[in-house]
Amino acid sequence: MNTPNNPNESSQIGTGTIIKGKIITKEDIRVDGQVDGTLETNGRLIVGNKGNVTGVLKTKETIVSGKLDVGQLETDKITFKSTSHFKGEIHYKQMTVEPGAVIEGSLNTRK
Repeated sequence: MNTPNNPNESSQIGTGTIIKGKIITKEDIRVDGQVDGTLETNGRLIVGNKGNVTGVLKTKETIVSGKLDVGQLETDKITFKSTSHFKGEIHYKQMTVEPGAVIEGSLNTRK
């Protein structure tokens, strides 16, 4: 995956917003609402404290503070904040887990 064309560009899904379907972006994306479906970004996915993402994800970097319930997540770098709750399967290169994070599922490293 390439890095975003303009690292200052980003998208945000606000609290109270629900999106069902497929999202593809080259930008960073922050989810404080709910996404149910497929999400692909060449940038960073940030799941805020109240964010909830369900589906299949492919990202360059993922930072989770909220809920992530995925069939599969493919990412180069993932950070689980202390408030995060993850359920699913991850394929990753680098992982950071803060104390208090809840992780259920399978973790698979890749080159």
